[in-house]
Amino acid sequence: MGDAQEPTSRGVEMPPLPGLEVVGRGIYLRPYQPYTLARVLFERDAMRPISSKETGTTYALPEGYEVNDSPPFPMNESLNQVVIEESWDRFETEMSLDASAAVSNAPFSVSASTSWNNRLRSEHEAYYAVRSSFVPLWMVYVPNPNRCIAELRDPDIPFPYAPEHRFRYEEFFREYGSHYVNGAWVGGKSMLVFTVTKSSQMSKEDIHAGIKASFAGVDASVDAKSSTHRERLRKSSQCTVIGKGGNEVQLAAMSSLDQAAYDAWLKTIPQNPQVIELAVSGIWTLIDNREKAAALMEAYREAVSFESIKAVFELHRDLYFVRGSKFVRYNREKKLTYPSRPFRELVPNLEQEGFERVDELFRGTHMRSPAGEPLDDKLFVFRRDRVLRIDLNTMTTDEGYPRPLQEEFPGVPFERIDAALLTGFDSLYFFLGNQYVRYNPAKHRVDEGYPQLISKRWVGVTFDRIDASVYWGNGKVYFFKGDQHIRYDLANYRADPGYPKHVVGNYVEDWQFVDA
Repeated sequence: MGDAQEPTSRGVEMPPLPGLEVVGRGIYLRPYQPYTLARVLFERDAMRPISSKETGTTYALPEGYEVNDSPPFPMNESLNQVVIEESWDRFETEMSLDASAAVSNAPFSVSASTSWNNRLRSEHEAYYAVRSSFVPLWMVYVPNPNRCIAELRDPDIPFPYAPEHRFRYEEFFREYGSHYVNGAWVGGKSMLVFTVTKSSQMSKEDIHAGIKASFAGVDASVDAKSSTHRERLRKSSQCTVIGKGGNEVQLAAMSSLDQAAYDAWLKTIPQNPQVIELAVSGIWTLIDNREKAAALMEAYREAVSFESIKAVFELHRDLYFVRGSKFVRYNREKKLTYPSRPFRELVPNLEQEGFERVDELFRGTHMRSPAGEPLDDKLFVFRRDRVLRIDLNTMTTDEGYPRPLQEEFPGVPFERIDAALLTGFDSLYFFLGNQYVRYNPAKHRVDEGYPQLISKRWVGVTFDRIDASVYWGNGKVYFFKGDQHIRYDLANYRADPGYPKHVVGNYVEDWQFVDA
């Protein structure tokens, strides 16, 4: 590809070079959501003609934009790449936006395809695999970031960052983007997504062998063993084809796993080249004022980052979310999130007891001690195999604590717990891994027949373990793992449809389950 040597015919309007629909524009990136494009941030006044040998077409390219017809591959792409994960959670995380990469000053790349759809998820335990083929024809890019529009250099935004200004930052991101597209790979990309239920008895090695065999043809050079691997994968999986560029019919035909279908699609890419990958950088890297740039980066971090919830409890009508060694307080009446603080500021002397981090905690609502003492104002805090009991009126540790888990809750067979759930005066559940027990606080013992598998009682709770759980008292239980949650209906004994759902950001008022 190069500048056209001959001038175009007078009156003939050149089409814009594919890729210009995104390059030089702001882009708003949010985890698990399709990106949205914002304003053009780099001027496009004078145009020059540029010819493509691949497509045989002369295009219009703005001054200040460049093209590379032999672009390097993005770090996360290759000509033919295979990814296999043992669960949907891991697969979705692998294939989705990395929030930690997005909150930095370093450039990175994102797929031009839409975010992964939950419809690909199986109701049964399954492997998820993808074979991706990345075929770029060229890359269009902005070589000089200093050429961005002047109003972006010193924007009218509050600084330093403060949570009360979050909506001002949100307005900025919607107009200018959280990032900007400094380059785009144009060509074709195909992704064959395989869902293989584990009941099919196919292993990860079998799946990989089947995908590898699909790269080979169907001619005599393919041995019988490879053909068997490919055929077994075809019969044991649900294959969904996702892609951009080339002929859509030829693209869809690749679900046959035949090399001939792949070759036929390749030939059509020059006829319909499309944007397949975006090179992006934080919008804050274009801003001259360092304090304003830092405020925007922090605002974006708070809006998209998420740290796992370990416990939830209510105190003085406020909700407290414990995350690692810190907690976040949320005022339900004002719908206001207060900045996170170390948990030791709420409950002093925890570190002296070895509770600098907690595994779980819950409030003893409706519970009584063996001596008949009401425990409504007591907070039970768990760390490994020990339990602390905190008086919420004085925020001090009760005498005789910490105690071993098995002494405080006789009959619990676990050496530690992942989560606890109190649903009534006689029902307290403890979870560890994929098992749980039901403890009767009124009788101070574990009910008969436990432990049991979580999947047996809690239908639709598909997590392989539980980080935290909470019962609001409205018949709904919320289970958390990582950045996902499941709403469970106690009356119907199953999870509600449409779950798991993601939890994004550090503003509790955005977490839809809180005020539901």
